[in-house]
Amino acid sequence: ERWSEVLVEHRNLIREPALSGGGHEIDCRGDELFVAFEDASAAARTAIDAQLAFAEQEWPSEERVRVRIGMHTGEAIFADSDYLGLEVHKAARICLAGHGSQVLLSASTAELLPEELATRELGQYWLRGLPEPERIFQLDVPGLESEFPPLRFANDASQPLSGKTLTVVLADDSVLLREGIASLLEGHGFEVVGQSDDADDLMVKVEAAKPDVVIADIRM
Repeated sequence: ERWSEVLVEHRNLIREPALSGGGHEIDCRGDELFVAFEDASAAARTAIDAQLAFAEQEWPSEERVRVRIGMHTGEAIFADSDYLGLEVHKAARICLAGHGSQVLLSASTAELLPEELATRELGQYWLRGLPEPERIFQLDVPGLESEFPPLRFANDASQPLSGKTLTVVLADDSVLLREGIASLLEGHGFEVVGQSDDADDLMVKVEAAKPDVVIADIRM
C-alpha cells in the first residue's frame, strides 16, 4: 500500500510541471513517464522543476526517492497514438544511462538551450542498441548535486565495442508478462526496442524499429 502511494506521488511530481510546461504525456509504465514537448527549453525547465520537487518532497520513513531524466530532440514517427522510431530509443537510452537526480541530454537538445540553463558535456558514448555513439550532456539543477558516478550502460566511444547488441520487439496480451520478459532480456544484454499487446500495433513497431528478433504470443 505504501509503495502505491509513493508511485502515485512520483507520477504527480512529474506530471504537474510537465503539464504546466506544455508537455504531452505519451506513455506511462510503472515509474516511467514518456512526455513530448514542442520546445526544448520548456522540457529542460520541466526537468529542473521536477528534480527540485522530488528533493523537497517528504517521503515515508524519511526515505529519499530520486529519478533520472533523459532528453533528446529529433523527429519521431507518430502512429497509433504513440511515438516510434530510433529517436525515441535514443531518448530512452540516454535516460537509462543516468543516475537518480541526474538530467542527461543529447547534443541536439543541449544546443537548443539558452545560456542561463547550465549544461556540460560528459563525453561521447556508445549506448546499448544505438548504431552510433552519442555526445551526452548534463543539465545542472540549481541547488542540487552535480557530481555523479560514471554513466550506466554506456561505453566510452574511445574504447572498442565488444560486439553487436540484438534488438527485440515483444508482443503479449499480458503487460506483466511483457515487462517481466523485457527485464529478463535486458538483464542479459538484449535491447528491447518495442512492446505491443495486439497484432496491429506489433506490425507498426516492427516496421519502425526493424528488430533482429520478434517474440510474440498474441492473436494475429
